[in-house]
Amino acid sequence: MSQRVSARAYARMRNVSHKGVLEAIQSGRLPSAVKVGQRWEIDPAQADREWSQNTNVNHHKSKAPRVVAEPEDSSLPGLNESKAEREYYLAKLAQLDYEERAGQLVSAEDVRVTWFSHARRVRDAILNVPIRIVDEVRAIAGELDENQRHEILLCLQRELVQALEELAGPEELPPQSQS
Repeated sequence: MSQRVSARAYARMRNVSHKGVLEAIQSGRLPSAVKVGQRWEIDPAQADREWSQNTNVNHHKSKAPRVVAEPEDSSLPGLNESKAEREYYLAKLAQLDYEERAGQLVSAEDVRVTWFSHARRVRDAILNVPIRIVDEVRAIAGELDENQRHEILLCLQRELVQALEELAGPEELPPQSQS
């Protein structure tokens, strides 16, 4: 058994604060510490073993600030630049979230679905025009046999489909993102 030392002396030996040693004693991490009167006496060899077994070194802050090594690749941004960029984008996301909740923004997917639904209704209404008016054309033009009626119907449908295809043109909305 080694010679016992005070808690303050043991703190100097471990290069930790006196308060840190007292907290270790009170939390039960140094069970071999003995209270003599008002002070604690500690067997340094035994306490070192208990300290290493019972103390999570990653849990406690060290007095020296951690130094983060800069990456060797100079194409990577520095830590401060990365943090600033991260904060910038977090602020932009917060702004978008606020604007969406305030009703100033709508979901792009909601716009696509609504637009598609309206466009389909317009297309269907236009493509149904020939079927609805072919008999009126027949009445105006006079007696037509079924073949002539059918030819008029096909002609109207062909022209309306061509007009709709021209209106559709290239896709005007950006493609849906794959997220």
